[in-house]
Amino acid sequence: ANLSWLRDRYHDNKKAGINVPGEKDALIIAGDISHQPSLIKKTLKLIREQYKCVIFFIFGNHEAWIHGSEMDGIGLESSLKKLELVSEICQDLDGVYTHVDGGILVGDREQAYLGDETVTHCENSPCWILPLQSWYDGSLAIDGCQDLCTNFEHWPWVDFNRCAWPSQHYYRPNSIGPLLNKTGLFGVNASKIPLGLNNIFLKRNEVSIAQVRQHLAKCHQFEQDQFNANVTRNNTKKGRNVGLVTFSHFLPNQQCLPDWKNVTSVNFDRTNWLDHGAGKTSCKFALVAGSQSLDAQIRSITNEKLSVIDDKKLVFDEQQQHIHVFGHSHRPKDFNLSGVRYVHNPLGSPRERESHMITECPEFQLIWDTRSTEGQIYAKKPLIRYWEEHGGGLDYMRAYFDHRKLERARKLEEVRQTLLEDGIIL
Repeated sequence: ANLSWLRDRYHDNKKAGINVPGEKDALIIAGDISHQPSLIKKTLKLIREQYKCVIFFIFGNHEAWIHGSEMDGIGLESSLKKLELVSEICQDLDGVYTHVDGGILVGDREQAYLGDETVTHCENSPCWILPLQSWYDGSLAIDGCQDLCTNFEHWPWVDFNRCAWPSQHYYRPNSIGPLLNKTGLFGVNASKIPLGLNNIFLKRNEVSIAQVRQHLAKCHQFEQDQFNANVTRNNTKKGRNVGLVTFSHFLPNQQCLPDWKNVTSVNFDRTNWLDHGAGKTSCKFALVAGSQSLDAQIRSITNEKLSVIDDKKLVFDEQQQHIHVFGHSHRPKDFNLSGVRYVHNPLGSPRERESHMITECPEFQLIWDTRSTEGQIYAKKPLIRYWEEHGGGLDYMRAYFDHRKLERARKLEEVRQTLLEDGIIL
C-alpha cells in the first residue's frame, strides 16, 4: 500500500499545490518503513530513482522485528543485528543517510557559516538535519490512568514478541527519576519494556550532537560579528541563523501523545481528553511511545537565547529555529513548545485514512526551504488531534466503527450460511 502511495504521489507531482520532493530536496523518513529488509531496500530505491531526492532515515520499532521467513532465512536472531543490517542497506544506497552519517548540513551557501568573512550576508537558510536513535522507556506514562493499564504485560504489543534484546538492556540506571524501576511503573508491570535500551541509543547520538552544537555556536558568533560590523556602517540588516531539524522515530515528550490536547499543560485531563472510548489503548501506548530523556537530549543541542542587542535596534532570532520530526504514533501533530516545533506527518494505514484518524490523502509536508530568507515553513495553525479538528469528530468516528462492526457481522453470517449449505456445520 505504501509503495502504491509513493508511485501515485510521483505521478501527481505536476498538480498545483502538491508538495513532491525533487532532486534538490531532502526527505525525512522517521522510521517504520517495514520489518522486511527487502522491502526497506525496495522502498528506498524507489524514492531515490523516482524522486531523485536525498533521504534521511532513522529506524523505528518495526525495523527491529525479527522472526518471519525472510529474517529466519538469513539467520537473524537479535534485534541489534537486525538494526545493523538495516543500516548496512542504507549505507549501500547512494543518497541515503542515517544515524551512521551523523548530522548533515544542507543548503547552497554553507561557507558563509563556516567562517568565510568575505560573505557578509547569506540570502538562503541552510539547516542541519540530525537523525537521533532512541527507544521507549515508559517515561511518557500518563499518571492517574494506572487502572487503564492493567495486564499491560499481556497486551499484544508486537515488539514484545518480535524484538529480542540482550538481557542487560532490561536494566537501567536511575537517570529519569524514581518513577521507573525494573518491574514497576506507576504500579504497572513494565517488565517487558527494555528499560535500559534507550540510554544506549541516546549515548550513540552524543558525538553527532557535539559536532552540530559546536558548528551552531560558530554560526551564531559569525552572525554576531557581521551584525556588529553592519551597525558600525549604520546597517541593521537582520542576520541569518542556520536552522536545525532533528528527527527520531519515537515521541520525545507527553505533549506529543495522540490525546494530550493542551500542550502547555503538565497535567493530563483524563475526563475530557479520553472521550473517544479507546482510553485503555491510549494509556498503554503511552508506555511504549518514547522517552523524556530523548527530549532532554534534543533540547541540549541549543537552548541559549541568541539575542545580541544592547541599545541597538536589531537582532537575531530570539531563539535557534529548531524543528523536531517524529513518527510512531500514526496521529498527526504540529505544535510549538518552549522553542521547539514538533511535527508528525504520518502516512498511516488505509484503515486510519478511512476512519479520518489522519487525512484521507496524505501528502509530503514541506517544513524548511533553504532558498528562502525565512527558512522554516510554518503550519497555518497548530495541529493537535486531527480526527477531532478535521476528521468529523466523535460523531464520524462512532459511525465509522459502528459500520465496521455491522460489516464484520454481515461477513461472518455469510461464512456461516455457506458452511451450513455445505453441511460443514449444523
